[in-house]
Amino acid sequence: MKRLHLFIIKSFIGPFIVTFFVALFVLVMQFLFMYIDDMVGKGLSYLTIAKLMMYMSVTLIPMALPLAVLLSSIMTFGNLGENFELVAAKSAGISLIRIMGPLIVLMVFLCGIAFLISNYLMPSAHIKASTLLMDVRSAKPTFELKDNTFNTSLPEVVIRISGKEKKGNKVNDILIYDHRDNRGNTKVITASSGEFYFTEDKNYVKFDLYDGVSYEQLDQRNSSYPMSVMEFHKQQIVFDVSQFKFERSDESIYKGHSEMLRVDELQYYIDSMQIQLKNKYTTNLSYLQPYFHLNDSVFLKFKPQMPTYQQSNYIDKIDSAFKSTIIARALDNARVVKQSVNYSMDDSENYIKILNKYKIEWHRKFTLSFAIMVLFFVGAPFGAIVKRGGLGMPMVISILLFITYHIISITGEKIIKDNDTNVFGGMWLASFTLLPVGIYLTYKATRDAQIMNKEIYIHAFKKIISIIKKKAENIDKDSIE
Repeated sequence: MKRLHLFIIKSFIGPFIVTFFVALFVLVMQFLFMYIDDMVGKGLSYLTIAKLMMYMSVTLIPMALPLAVLLSSIMTFGNLGENFELVAAKSAGISLIRIMGPLIVLMVFLCGIAFLISNYLMPSAHIKASTLLMDVRSAKPTFELKDNTFNTSLPEVVIRISGKEKKGNKVNDILIYDHRDNRGNTKVITASSGEFYFTEDKNYVKFDLYDGVSYEQLDQRNSSYPMSVMEFHKQQIVFDVSQFKFERSDESIYKGHSEMLRVDELQYYIDSMQIQLKNKYTTNLSYLQPYFHLNDSVFLKFKPQMPTYQQSNYIDKIDSAFKSTIIARALDNARVVKQSVNYSMDDSENYIKILNKYKIEWHRKFTLSFAIMVLFFVGAPFGAIVKRGGLGMPMVISILLFITYHIISITGEKIIKDNDTNVFGGMWLASFTLLPVGIYLTYKATRDAQIMNKEIYIHAFKKIISIIKKKAENIDKDSIE
C-alpha cells in the first residue's frame, strides 16, 4: 500500500505543480491586461512592474490553487483509468476511496496552506499591491518628445521638434512657446538643434539649445520697444518635471479595508459594527418615540372632554376653530417622522452594506480553502469515470467546472451586496452547490458506473420513445373503440 500511495502522490504532484503555475500565470496576465493602459508610457522601472506582479501573484494564489487541484486531479485519475491502473488496483481489492486516501490527506494540507496564505500573506500583499497600483494609475506619462508633435505635458510650456536621433537625446529644429511668466504668448524660442537631459534627482530637465533666436514681447503698452529679439549660439533652459516623477504613497491609507485584514481583525470589526448598528437602531427609535404620543398641547386640550369617543371620531368632535391647527401640526409631525425614518433606513442600509463587506471577506478566507476539497472530489472521480488523461479534455472540463463555480460564487456575492440573503448562504452557495455533485460522482466512480457512456443514454432515449409510441397507439385504439 505504501508503494501505491507514493505512486498516486507522485502521479499527482507533477501535474499539480505545472497546472498551478499555468493557472497563476493566466490570472496574473488577466490582471495585466486590465491595467495595461494605466502602465504604458509612464516610465516604470522593471523593478516596479516586477513588484506589482509579485504582489498580485500572492493575492491570486488562493484562486489558482482550486483550479490547479481540479485540473490535476482530472488528469491524474484520467491517466490512471486510461492506463488500466485503476482497474488493476480495484481487482486487487483496493477501493477508489483508499486509492484517493493519500491525496485526501494532501488536500487537507493544501486547505490549511491556502487558509494561511489568505489570512496572513494576502492582507499584506493586498495593501502593497493596492498602494502600488494606485500610484501607477495616478502617475503622469513620462516626458517624451515626438517628431512634429506639440508636447503640452509641461505646465505653461509647449515644445515641438522636427526630428530626434535614435541614439542619445539630440533633437533638431526646436520650437518652444514659454508661457511661464503668465503674460500670454509673449515668448518664443527657436533653435536649429539642441540636447536635453535630466538632473540626477529627475526633478528637472535641461535643454542646451544651439544656433537659435529668442523672441520676447516686453510690454504691449510700450510701442517704442514692442519686442526683444536675441540671437544666441548656445543657451540653456531648465524646466521643472518633478510632477512626472513616480512616487510611492503611504500604505497606511488602505489599512482597515476589508481585504487588508486577518480573520481576527475582521471579527473585531464585525463585532464593533454590529454593536454600532444596534446603537443606531436604539438612537433612532428614541428619537422617533415622542412622535407616537399625544403630546400636542392643543390636542390634549380637548382630550378630557371626549372620554367616550373612539380615536377615529376625535377630529369630528373638535371645534372647527382648532381643527385646522391640529391637522397642520399632525401633518408636520408626520413629515418629520417620514423624513427621519427615510434617513434612518438609508443610513442603516449603507452601514449594513459596509458590514457585509467585512463578513464577505471573513467567509472568503474559508470558502477559498474549502473549494480545494470540493473541487478535488469533483475532479478525481470524474477523471476516474472518464478514463481520459492528457491535457486536452481535462483542461476543457476543468475550465468549465471552475467557471461554473466562479459564476455561482460571484452571484452569491452580488445577492449579499443587494441585501437579498444572509452572508453565509451567499458565500457558501458555490461550495454547497458543487459538493453534492462531488459526492454523487464519487459514489458513481466507486461503483464503476458508466455515466459517460453515450450508449447508455441512447438506449434510454430509445426506450422512452418506444414507451411514448405505445401510449399513443393505446390512445388511438381507445378512441376508435
